[in-house]
Amino acid sequence: MFPIHLNLFGNVNSFYEGLYFAIGVAFAFLITFRNAGKIGVDKDVLSLLLVVALASGLAGASLFQQLFYKEVSSFSEIFTTWSKGLSITGAVVIGPVLTYVWCRYKKLQYWKLFALVVPGIILAQGIGRLGCFMNGDAHGTVSELPWAMSFPRYGHTVPGFEELKGGRYESDAWKYSVRNGLVQNTDTRSARVHPSQLYEFLADLVLFFILIWLLQRVRLKAWEEKIVPFAYIGGYALIRFLIEFTRADRELAEGAALSQMQWILLIVFAISTALIVKFRKKSRLNSLSNH
Repeated sequence: MFPIHLNLFGNVNSFYEGLYFAIGVAFAFLITFRNAGKIGVDKDVLSLLLVVALASGLAGASLFQQLFYKEVSSFSEIFTTWSKGLSITGAVVIGPVLTYVWCRYKKLQYWKLFALVVPGIILAQGIGRLGCFMNGDAHGTVSELPWAMSFPRYGHTVPGFEELKGGRYESDAWKYSVRNGLVQNTDTRSARVHPSQLYEFLADLVLFFILIWLLQRVRLKAWEEKIVPFAYIGGYALIRFLIEFTRADRELAEGAALSQMQWILLIVFAISTALIVKFRKKSRLNSLSNH
């Protein structure tokens, strides 16, 4: 585990989670611009859209993090993303809504643009999960499966970081293990846990290739463009719904089988699936009428 890899000017620390997020955003821009010309989208408009989508996603990610994973003492804390963490699920649910409002205001073709950007977005999310893995957070519950992993108590840091922060950086997996009596506070490694971050990375990668295929179908005029965004939203909702069963930070009310987050994800998946079926039928009818 190597959560802090760079210390700038003695007080600015770069975390692997942030680094991988930046790499993911760069890949998202690259892939989106590569596909833009294929479906006739102006790249200047696309540049502005990506900035708006990124800002909207961050707002949604911060909001969900506070609602489902943190205690909020004031409304302003929702927007302190640098100190409170981010929830990818919030970015997926809220980001498209805010971006839609902006596109309507600018009178842009929202669905066409949304279809274009989602393959890059899901790839960025997957790369971001690698950052979570390196950072030692977003881990799973205790597991005896062959691929279960044990995280070290302390992450490796650059020289001088311990003195700056007044101590070493302890991994979330180790703190979770001690808190639940799985290891002693003198142990140097956590209990073996599900690598939930890697589960999500692999699932996101599969969804990325599915979305690329769907975008090709749109480009060939075989399928309606609205299918691609809802395949992304519904696909990620399903991925996260399933992975939540392995997450250590999953919170259940007494006697409940699903968390509040999972209920939301299940509803989002059901709505997305229904809309995909609707748009697929419409595509078939249009295809028959053209023949």
